[in-house]
Amino acid sequence: MTQVFSGMSDQGVRDVEPMTVNGRATDLSLLADRVMHRLPPRPVMVLDVPGNEQLRHMATRNPLWKRKSIVDVGGVVTAVPAAPCDRLLAVEEIGPIERAVHDVLVTGLFTAGPQVAEFEHALAGFHGAVSAVGTASGTDALVVALHAVGVGRGDDVVIPSNAPHATTNAVCLAGANPVIAEVGDDHLLHPESVRDVLTPSTRCVVPIHLNGRAADVRSISAVVAGTDVTIVEDGGQGIGLDGLGVWSDAVAVGFDVQKNLASCGRSGAVLTNRSDVAELARELSLDTPMDDVQAAALSARLPYLALNNLRRSILALRYLDWLAPLADTGFITLPERVDNHVWNQFAVTQDTRLAAHTGETLAQRGVETSRSGNVLRLPMFPGLTITEQDHVVAALFSAAKTGPRG
Repeated sequence: MTQVFSGMSDQGVRDVEPMTVNGRATDLSLLADRVMHRLPPRPVMVLDVPGNEQLRHMATRNPLWKRKSIVDVGGVVTAVPAAPCDRLLAVEEIGPIERAVHDVLVTGLFTAGPQVAEFEHALAGFHGAVSAVGTASGTDALVVALHAVGVGRGDDVVIPSNAPHATTNAVCLAGANPVIAEVGDDHLLHPESVRDVLTPSTRCVVPIHLNGRAADVRSISAVVAGTDVTIVEDGGQGIGLDGLGVWSDAVAVGFDVQKNLASCGRSGAVLTNRSDVAELARELSLDTPMDDVQAAALSARLPYLALNNLRRSILALRYLDWLAPLADTGFITLPERVDNHVWNQFAVTQDTRLAAHTGETLAQRGVETSRSGNVLRLPMFPGLTITEQDHVVAALFSAAKTGPRG
């Protein structure tokens, strides 16, 4: 089902073709672009699927083309946190979570109730997948997915050179050998580098949707076509992307606190369009199941996913627009503007020495960041306010003026 939301007159709605929003990355990026650049308003049809509930509810109260109705302006600030734990859970989400968890507590069915199955159904529905299987963590999800697609002891699994420790550890826990392939300028696994490292021992490729940007899984699938090599996506930072599982055998996701959809503890899931993989993953997950308390919390938070991802998209576009002059001078390299992106993080790159200076300058101005070599991650979370983001931007311009000494 769909529903039309618009602040336009009835005649205006009839005269303008409506914009359909499915709640996933590409549609949200297009909607965010209209919001940011104040394009002529259009009626919006938000699909009635799990994950879209709060976006649809907001649209009944506020036009979806007004930025201030979606992202909080906030007050004057002197400091900006990177990803504060006490703000990653919005105030309006606490009540639904409390009620959902209470409903589990009064039954005593912490591991054998209906909550897990209900969440699995909703998660699969949002992503357009056939099946979802809950697990106790994101690492467990990846281990289960690898085993479910046939990875065994001694097999080679290709991972990108910038894979986090959690991904590498999961491959090792599955009994396989991690094989490194290079990434492109976008920091995502390069399809041709996968071709370069394929051997008769290769059993699987694990592309990672880093920072929320979709890896080129379609091209990787073309590289391994005609072989028995499988693909398992590491989608922990890509919850809400379009195409998850379309060009792979399975997708592993984790719901840690920093993810776009987070539980109130540790949990994960395997998404797949293959019935045989789903069946085996469900058997394997019996040793590492998602519990009903976490499933209940996730079910309570899922309705906010599309709305929160829209907020991330708007904030990302503001960064890209306002920081463009610094990119033009070569001070920073901004992430590429692409539609299939859920902006789990906003990472800029600089020379390593310059990145250290920038991080120090921002810290002096009260802006928290995280840095890995030449990659600097700026504050990015749905509750980031406009005034906080403006403070970050101003601090970056200040860093560009001072420059490193020596």
